[in-house]
Amino acid sequence: MTWHEADEGGTTGDDGGEVVLDPTPGNYKQSCDGSFGVALDGAYFLDGNDENQGLRVYRRGADANAAKTFDVSSSIGLSSSDEADLEDAARIGDRIYVVSSHGRDKSGKLERMRYRFFAVDVAGTAPNVSLTTAGYTSKLLDDMVKSANWLTPHASVIATLATAANLSKSTDANLAPKVNGANIEGLAWLPTAQRPKQLVIGFRNPLQGTDAILVTLLNADAALSGAVAQFGEAILLDLGGLRVRGMAWSPVHAAMLILGGPKDGTAGPYRLYKWSGVANQAPVLVHDITSFPTDSGPESIVVYPDTHDVQIVFDQGEHLISGTICKDKSLSSQFFSDVIVHVP
Repeated sequence: MTWHEADEGGTTGDDGGEVVLDPTPGNYKQSCDGSFGVALDGAYFLDGNDENQGLRVYRRGADANAAKTFDVSSSIGLSSSDEADLEDAARIGDRIYVVSSHGRDKSGKLERMRYRFFAVDVAGTAPNVSLTTAGYTSKLLDDMVKSANWLTPHASVIATLATAANLSKSTDANLAPKVNGANIEGLAWLPTAQRPKQLVIGFRNPLQGTDAILVTLLNADAALSGAVAQFGEAILLDLGGLRVRGMAWSPVHAAMLILGGPKDGTAGPYRLYKWSGVANQAPVLVHDITSFPTDSGPESIVVYPDTHDVQIVFDQGEHLISGTICKDKSLSSQFFSDVIVHVP
């Protein structure tokens, strides 16, 4: 099977035969964090984590090391020892867009390495794909908190984001991502007839009142080439007080799938929602995700061609392995897992 999707701008799935995903969980080695996952075809996915800039190719359901690893650090202006804090990704055609947290470190220190939005172009057949970085920007959030860069500015949301980011202040413990600081955790394609390559950005923190904040991005490719990022609208979603932990557009469902969860490291709740993509329509609860490794959480949604089954990938950086948290173990001892969920 090769990757395909609805025509850009279309919002319906493929009319061919339905695919059922093997529910066997994977044991994906050499990383603890399924911070994001994007399908490369019907069997392989690309994983990114929040500890480094290594993008890894895995076979879904396998108990194995990565089939291939790419370190994109230098191509996005970083060193291999930096932590961009990669959080989510979205695929349109053969281009995969990746966003980092755009949040401070856990002490509230502003670290510009964590402010990255970039894209890689995929070529070849999985697992032997090649990735070429198509550009990056470190100014996405800087541009977002300026109302002049919005088609339809939402003054109160912009003010909320500007306060949570406070990009002029170098250190503020109150603005750590799990306290009151800004933290992006979602990125997804949101195609419409008028905006076939529109992306949408989802925030784990802050909320607007009790609603999760999404912001549409209109000119991703131009922003990657140095243009000022342009935004459409803010969308406020009622996730029952939960925050965006991951997002993915599903052509088969003609809908956005959203992981909702807490803003901090508490054990949950974690819920999977389906949303039409229309701003004034409420998301619908699909599934409570209650089974995952201890000290872990559902972190990303991987959508595959021709199936209503989706892969939920876990972040297991804090999961204990023989008394030591995963991210402190040697690379050879690290692993993360997943679960397959059917979404009607």
